[in-house]
Amino acid sequence: MFSIFVVCSNCGKNLLKDIRHINENKKFGHNFYYSLQCQYIFKDQKLELICENSNCANKFKRQPSDISPHNFCSRSCAAIINNEKYERIPLKREMGGIYKPARKYFETWNNAISIAGFNPNPVCLPITR
Repeated sequence: MFSIFVVCSNCGKNLLKDIRHINENKKFGHNFYYSLQCQYIFKDQKLELICENSNCANKFKRQPSDISPHNFCSRSCAAIINNEKYERIPLKREMGGIYKPARKYFETWNNAISIAGFNPNPVCLPITR
């Protein structure tokens, strides 16, 4: 087989390819890559963003279709900012395994919330007939 040197589309290194592979790639509009890592880097379209949480400032990557008006590196960073912004108290189900110990030491969830410095939600008593 007859081989020709072609240039990697990502790193610019020369690589030896058969003429039949070159013709096939030109026909389908494919590029040549030195390695799978070069191909991944070339096709990667993710943009680097910075977390909007001022205490965090982590850098992370997202696809252009996944970028929103407010971008956070994790759900916990988003929760921190949203809780400060809306002054929302944490729900029992968001606190994981802390509900039972809170009930044990503070008797009610609302007592634990008020001791933590939040204003507890009003208690809705069921209607008795």
